[in-house]
Amino acid sequence: FSDEAGAPLQPLADQLATAITYADLFQRVRDDATRRTLINEVTQAAASSLDISELLERAAEAIASQLEMPCVIFQWDDETDSLIPLSVRNQMGADVTPVEMPRFTRQMDPALFQAIRTRQLQVLFNVVSSVEGAAAQLAQQLDLVDAAYMPLVSRDQPLGVLALGRQRGHPALDEGQLSFLEVVAANLGVALEN
Repeated sequence: FSDEAGAPLQPLADQLATAITYADLFQRVRDDATRRTLINEVTQAAASSLDISELLERAAEAIASQLEMPCVIFQWDDETDSLIPLSVRNQMGADVTPVEMPRFTRQMDPALFQAIRTRQLQVLFNVVSSVEGAAAQLAQQLDLVDAAYMPLVSRDQPLGVLALGRQRGHPALDEGQLSFLEVVAANLGVALEN
């Protein structure tokens, strides 16, 4: 195109650029509102319950339903060096915790235990082929592709792990979601201290 031939298209291109900018801004504002709502729900759950299991159940429900991603909260058992799945929630926040859920061991899911050991976020890609036993069954049940594991820590002691999963056909976990997962886990750790 010559400059003269493209000139009539310039106003349309400018309008499209403005529309894309506004759509991006709207999405960021909506994501921020969702995150704030989730932090408020976790904080309210902490304030309204003295029972740790109930607090974690309510937090898992809020996280899964607000982020529309499966969520599992594990409790650390120092005596047996294992993780106990307390709450398994699907992407809508519904409780899908199996009745007979075994403890998770280091052999079943090494990345899960790496999160406890290092007290740092761990991301596991291609979950089903990377885990075994009950961990593989749970990943298949939730149709997970990737998972992010954030340790729950209080007074420098591991309490458990907050796991968030990406299902087949959904966008990859992004830096914003992982950073937000760290914020939620930190808030849960503080709530559990009190």
